[in-house]
Amino acid sequence: MEKKRTLRLKLRKRTLNFGTWNVQGISTKLTEVVSEIKNHGVDVSVLTETKKKGRGSESLGDYDMFFSGVSKEQRAQQGVAILIRKTLRKYINNWEAVSPRIIKMNLTVCGHRIAILGVYGVNDDAPVGLKDQFFDQLNDEIEQIGTTREVLIMGDLNGRTGSRRGCKVVGPYGEEVVNDSSIRIIDSCDQNDLKILNGFYQRRDIHKYTWVQPTRGLRSIIDYVIVRQKSKMKVQHVRVCRGLSCGSDHYFLEARIAFPAKDGQRVEPVQQDQQQERVVLHRKKYNIDSLHHDSVKRLYR
Repeated sequence: MEKKRTLRLKLRKRTLNFGTWNVQGISTKLTEVVSEIKNHGVDVSVLTETKKKGRGSESLGDYDMFFSGVSKEQRAQQGVAILIRKTLRKYINNWEAVSPRIIKMNLTVCGHRIAILGVYGVNDDAPVGLKDQFFDQLNDEIEQIGTTREVLIMGDLNGRTGSRRGCKVVGPYGEEVVNDSSIRIIDSCDQNDLKILNGFYQRRDIHKYTWVQPTRGLRSIIDYVIVRQKSKMKVQHVRVCRGLSCGSDHYFLEARIAFPAKDGQRVEPVQQDQQQERVVLHRKKYNIDSLHHDSVKRLYR
């Protein structure tokens, strides 16, 4: 029993909080978005529909942002970004601004080689040619990653994949509705041996639907976390977090992922935020033993 507890504690130290959020434009609320993500304890987040032009990176306090958008001559639209804690920057191998809808980052965390793909899919009512172009490009990027790296796809894919029982790609706990884009998403995952994690965790509706418009009575699951079907990463949960707010009708989708040590490998714990560490070190201690004294019991009664 003690051995299992020790293993759980070690695994907890090698756990990171990932997530994705459609922020619907970031230029006027960048500080707010970063603050919300920091307060929630997120380590790596994919931001979609940033509408940020150009390609590059910038420092934002405790985080670094790597972004990919349209050229500066175009109207502000699309745009994807990866926000990562500065303490984790040493794990980055390289990154690439593939297109205004796709950004890629390669990391090595606790011996696990990971390729993160941040994606912002084409709207379901867009022309078929645009959809085919986006998914062809996405499939090319997945194929280029090969089989030696873990794959972690996060973002707003604008597709409603429904729910299925006994399916390796789509879980039984999604929504009932599907749309045209869902066929392309599922085919891409099936072709590359991936699975859409949202539907594999049973959640209440408030922790399941990623996009909601209460005034019109509309809701859907269109933001996803996708990994390999035989991933060595331990995904502990995937859930919608309603506590984060930035004026978007999309909710933040969180994925907590642990990185087990490989056989015969000694892995150092993931470096966490120093402020969080100080909070733990200065946590108050209470004298619980006094509760067993008769005089204290009488006073308590």
